[in-house]
Amino acid sequence: MRVLFFGTPEFAVPSLMALVGEGFDVVGVATRPDRPTGRHRSSATPSAVKLAALAEDLPRSHRLASLSSRSSGSRPMSAWSWLTGTSSRSGSSRCQSTAP
Repeated sequence: MRVLFFGTPEFAVPSLMALVGEGFDVVGVATRPDRPTGRHRSSATPSAVKLAALAEDLPRSHRLASLSSRSSGSRPMSAWSWLTGTSSRSGSSRCQSTAP
């Protein structure tokens, strides 16, 4: 099964490692960008999930467009677009039911 993992904090690392350990095909890891730290915000601190993804050599990004081959242009995809395979979410309703 192919999995796109979303996570940032330390408590998300065991879940990611369990997926990798069980043999799931982790196609990408989406996490927040590195946070600036230090007195003058001159250095960046990566998230715990990013460090785990680096250790496992998994594709990672804070922009979905760089994880997806479906993206067009330089605009990042939304999570909704990634999951549904659409370019944008149309309509004004938040939930659309498929039930009759």
